[in-house]
Amino acid sequence: MDDAGPTYRFAGHVLDLGKGILKDSTGEIALRPKSFGLLVHLVRNAGRVVPKDELLNTVWPDVIVTDDSLTQCISDIRRALGDKGPVLLRTVARRGYVFAEDALEPANAAQRPMPAGQRAASFERPSIAVLRFANLSGDPEQEYFADGIAEEIITALSRLRWLSVM
Repeated sequence: MDDAGPTYRFAGHVLDLGKGILKDSTGEIALRPKSFGLLVHLVRNAGRVVPKDELLNTVWPDVIVTDDSLTQCISDIRRALGDKGPVLLRTVARRGYVFAEDALEPANAAQRPMPAGQRAASFERPSIAVLRFANLSGDPEQEYFADGIAEEIITALSRLRWLSVM
């Protein structure tokens, strides 16, 4: 691997992409390759809810795996990050995961991908919130449909890197 890759620092940890390692004050922390790849994707997208489908497609491209594989990698990452794991990496129910953007040290701001034509100092992603749809049918059996529409909209909007979905 190239030793010149970007380095991200957060909560006493260093994620060195050039060397392909995660370390803390005690040294290198062992992570399986898929767990490491998942952590890299989450850190690069810090502050954004990354949908499960996007994570599965990024870490396991062209392979069909169950959500259990993703859950196992998330557990590996949290274990590697120690007691700060649940704080740094948050589960957003039925949507995905978000890595705490405020945990990244400011020096990493220049390493975060910016949309073409945007300057890092002035770039702030617009935010949007999708609220639940009301079940106007009166049939409680159709509640899943109203929830499903909101979920689909949230998932589609989450794929837009320039937009933050609340």
